[in-house]
Amino acid sequence: MADWQELVVAEVRKYRHLYDSALKDYVIKT
Repeated sequence: MADWQELVVAEVRKYRHLYDSALKDYVIKT
């Protein structure tokens, strides 16, 4: 796998984690 592909995967995982965390916070608050 190319270096840029690994970077993209890492970024996607990071943002997915942030999104999941925000979603959980939102669900808990409502």
